[in-house]
Amino acid sequence: MVAWSWPVERLRAISFGSWSAERKLDLGIQRLQDLQIEEIALTGRLPGSWWA
Repeated sequence: MVAWSWPVERLRAISFGSWSAERKLDLGIQRLQDLQIEEIALTGRLPGSWWA
């Protein structure tokens, strides 16, 4: 498992993320219900030794 921070972005701003207060996180996740994912992006690299 990889533990790292993550954001949920709107067109021009970050809506909430893994660092958000519990209430904001809960409300943000509720607003995502019934929506479709258009894009997922990963940035950076994991060191090659993590799986070896």
